[in-house]
Amino acid sequence: MINIEDSWYRISIKALILNEKWEFLLCKENSWIWDFPWWWLDHFENPVDCLKRELKEEMWLEIEKIENKPEYFITAYKEKSKTRPYIANIFYKVKLKNLNFKESDECIEIWFFNKDNIKDIKTIENVTQFFKQFN
Repeated sequence: MINIEDSWYRISIKALILNEKWEFLLCKENSWIWDFPWWWLDHFENPVDCLKRELKEEMWLEIEKIENKPEYFITAYKEKSKTRPYIANIFYKVKLKNLNFKESDECIEIWFFNKDNIKDIKTIENVTQFFKQFN
């Protein structure tokens, strides 16, 4: 018998923002854990519209382009989560007009990371899973 909670994933949309060195942008949440810029996908919501709205509202970043199709799909297990341990992330490539970031409750800092310096920070589980697939 399958427990419904073991097969249920909460979907989030992630912004994959790369610089010219192929480093990816992470944001430090107010919990001091680094993650991709992200938002929960609401029922019947278009993922691209979700990213456009949230990047502007939560980080004050101006968008130049968002790809219409996802670039990566990652699943992960958040062991410490009591309510949503199974997560699925859909990554869309995003190009920003600038990095004029403004701090918010959801994001207090941004930085670009690569395979070398990612080891020095505390990240959420999905960042580790993403890096296993990232080229």
